[in-house]
Amino acid sequence: MRWSRVSLVRLVTIPASLGAGIIHFAVTPSHLEEYWLFGAFFLVAGLFQVATAAFLQINPGPSLVATMGVINGLIVLIWLASRTTGLPVGPHAFTAEEIGWADATSTALEVLVVAGAILSLTTTKKGGERISRRQVVRS
Repeated sequence: MRWSRVSLVRLVTIPASLGAGIIHFAVTPSHLEEYWLFGAFFLVAGLFQVATAAFLQINPGPSLVATMGVINGLIVLIWLASRTTGLPVGPHAFTAEEIGWADATSTALEVLVVAGAILSLTTTKKGGERISRRQVVRS
């Protein structure tokens, strides 16, 4: 059996999204105790990541893949802000948080989702022809 690049990307992207979502679910209660908005964010992020992992298995269309890449990229940026300058909301606004095992792991998984989305979207077929990353960047 020959694996396509898109199949291999899905093999990594689906469990990465699922793993990040599970981590977000696991830390939702502690974030709800800290500040309701943080808890709501972690719950919604977890729901999004688990749902999109399931949908990607069923129908791996480019719109879903692009949405996964963008949203996970935004989550990574929010994490970076929370660890460098601190977030502008919450009980400890503009206070940088320490990096922990769970958040570092979740962020690494989200980076894999973003990378997988980029690879998947830049190696699809159009009219039977393979599109290279160079062709996508030029267009």
